[in-house]
Amino acid sequence: MWSVELVGRTSDLADFTRRFPEEPAKVVANGDKFFLKGKLFEGLMGHEDVRRVAEERLNLMCAAIKLECAGLSLRPSAGAIYRIDDSSARHAFAPGLNLTVRTRLEVRAFADVSKRPTATQKRVEAAMRNESLRTAMILWADGNRTWPRLYRILEEIEHALGRRMVHKAGLTSKAQLERFKQSSGSPEVAGADSRHGPKGCAPPKNPMSIKEAEAFIASLLDRVLLMTRDPQHDS
Repeated sequence: MWSVELVGRTSDLADFTRRFPEEPAKVVANGDKFFLKGKLFEGLMGHEDVRRVAEERLNLMCAAIKLECAGLSLRPSAGAIYRIDDSSARHAFAPGLNLTVRTRLEVRAFADVSKRPTATQKRVEAAMRNESLRTAMILWADGNRTWPRLYRILEEIEHALGRRMVHKAGLTSKAQLERFKQSSGSPEVAGADSRHGPKGCAPPKNPMSIKEAEAFIASLLDRVLLMTRDPQHDS
């Protein structure tokens, strides 16, 4: 069984235990430390692969939290990695460290059982089932939300919808979509980040600010994640 210690602010990590209490990737507390564990690590043989998978999942977890609120101060990172084998030996892996001790790592969850899985977890699992949504979430987690980056997220969303435009999927109105597109393509609105040059799009009558555009793309991404169902639960 693999466990990855999470490094970050205690208040942020405590929030992770509430938002991610269930498989396949859950955050649990052990004293004043926090660990990422679960079925997502099953079948992995080496600690390098475990670290890679943990960092990828943390990106999606942070993106999901940032869709719900702006309260995440710093992105947690993967610290020491532990594996407990069948003989209860605990193996620790960290840069410059590889040791085995005879002890059992006991971790306990902090969560309301009646709320599993949480909405945050549903967002992450939806992204895991679709490559375009996964890419959109990774881009969202980055925090570098320029006009070209926001437009790229829109394209990933539409690709996830089977190349349907978002207004045809009922996620927004055609007028709002055009307002975003014209704003992103107009040098008068987007400045140096405009998707087009001086002869690009004319600005709309009511241009979006970059903050409005960010909120617009966030709403689209959030809606498409929550409408993406798990095939196991489809009728």
